[in-house]
Amino acid sequence: MIANHNDYNNAFNGRNQVKDLGAYIFNFLVSGTNCSNFESKIISEGIKSKLSLFVPEVIIPGKMIYSDVDMNEPAGKPLKDCKKILSI
Repeated sequence: MIANHNDYNNAFNGRNQVKDLGAYIFNFLVSGTNCSNFESKIISEGIKSKLSLFVPEVIIPGKMIYSDVDMNEPAGKPLKDCKKILSI
């Protein structure tokens, strides 16, 4: 069978669903701590919901958050004294 663009997209989206934070935590709990699937699902959903308080919702798989100096800071000011913002 010849693979087409839709096959590639479906495989890519399937892999990304497995790579999301909740799935990573779930798999870690199941394999690393020997928790049941039910326990792992509850714990991973709880952790993911708490992390959403600190990480913006606009982050999608493959994106990075990094600290950046605010563009209104003057040149020559020490970095430790500059106002920093989160950039995506």
